[in-house]
Amino acid sequence: HRETASAVIKTTLLEILKNRSVDGDLRIAGQVTDYIHNHFSDPELTNAKIAEQFGYHPYYLSQLMKRATGKTLHSYLLYYRIRIAKNFLATTDWDIETVAWQSGFNSVSYFIKLFREYTGVTPLNYRRSQANYIL
Repeated sequence: HRETASAVIKTTLLEILKNRSVDGDLRIAGQVTDYIHNHFSDPELTNAKIAEQFGYHPYYLSQLMKRATGKTLHSYLLYYRIRIAKNFLATTDWDIETVAWQSGFNSVSYFIKLFREYTGVTPLNYRRSQANYIL
């Protein structure tokens, strides 16, 4: 009976630790996404700067984000910046350079390239398609 009880206790403890780890990952990922939402416009925001803010190695934090959100740290940052840019394109009359800068990109050509990769259209064509749409 001791061996059976020991096995049950070990299994239970492992399950508790696994769940704690998942909960911890989700909590940290939530803090990181909040940080990105508040600092996305900084073109100098990098994985290293975000990880330093939270006291983690950039690779570790990126993998934690992947487990929690399905996106690496860098992918989430780019995804959020493109999401913000789409909102700016739909709700402002800013030129593309200003939209890129306000969204955290320091290169207009890189912004246009990424925007097309994420949305399938250029920023200008996206704006034209949203002409009658206000968020």
